[in-house]
Amino acid sequence: MDFTYLILIGGIALFSWLVSARLKSKFAYYSKVHLRNGMSGAEIAEKMLSDNGIYDVKVISTPGQLTDHYNPMNKTVNLSEAVYNQRNAAAAAVAAHECGHAVQHAQAYSWLTMRSKMVPIVNVSSSLSQWLIDNKIPALTGIDTRRLTKELRTNGSLKGKIIFGENDIDFVDINKLNL
Repeated sequence: MDFTYLILIGGIALFSWLVSARLKSKFAYYSKVHLRNGMSGAEIAEKMLSDNGIYDVKVISTPGQLTDHYNPMNKTVNLSEAVYNQRNAAAAAVAAHECGHAVQHAQAYSWLTMRSKMVPIVNVSSSLSQWLIDNKIPALTGIDTRRLTKELRTNGSLKGKIIFGENDIDFVDINKLNL
């Protein structure tokens, strides 16, 4: 496997972990800061939506921790149980953030439209890569597919072999076998 690839994946994983840890830390800290108005995350979300003239979006509770999101397909603000029920600064901030996406959707904000179109692609590619890893199925990387397609169109199918890491094996010409 290419060492650069490992460094890149390791760097991305480390960065993701750092962001996630920081988010959880901030959420835990601000979960201890109570609101003077005594409103829950759900009540803040509903008020923010109505203050912006949005009445066709539902605020619902969803299981999990920090699973909050706005779904433009079914027009729901999905708040994790903690955010939905708690009355603290963390719940208020997350609820307001997710309602901000609903407001962007109502105003046809172009970046939200692009983000919404990318979500299924990211979900599929993430699920596919995990499935490939779980099932120990090799995937090819670092290949110029346009060049390969041009080569195949010009010369037809080619003989070749895939080398994994440093483990080279002898090439077997299948045209000379079983004839």
